[in-house]
Amino acid sequence: MIQHCEDYVRALTSHLTPSTLATLSPSADLTIIGCGETSAIPGYHQRTGTSFPIYTDTTRTLYKLLGMTQSLDLGPSKPDYVQSGIVTGTLKSMGNMIKAGTGGLKGGDYSQNGGEWVWDERGELIWCRRMKHTRDHAEVREVERVLGVKPRN
Repeated sequence: MIQHCEDYVRALTSHLTPSTLATLSPSADLTIIGCGETSAIPGYHQRTGTSFPIYTDTTRTLYKLLGMTQSLDLGPSKPDYVQSGIVTGTLKSMGNMIKAGTGGLKGGDYSQNGGEWVWDERGELIWCRRMKHTRDHAEVREVERVLGVKPRN
């Protein structure tokens, strides 16, 4: 579901601010890669409030190379980052699509699951987590742990 991914990006944006990432040693950058069309990016930036760069892989070549799956299954439980229930989330997603007009059809394959990937400064993969269903992003606290962000009090 689109709304779940937007909830996730909002959670990452509020916890992993550019200033927080800059304090890490080595510093870190967060980049979002979606499978929709480039024209959908400005609306996604606006809805999520993220300042992180967003790129697209409309052919999903990268998704296939990284072994990501496709599923519309919601999974067994609602993660912490999801801010709405199934009905509310679906209605929000539909509302966003209507507001976007024809741009609402440019978000890519909604069954495409993603994941989180962390590479070191040499380009070596140090951690990854592939989603198994639409609400299976790594929890923000797990990403913070992997990056070495100190827990909030």
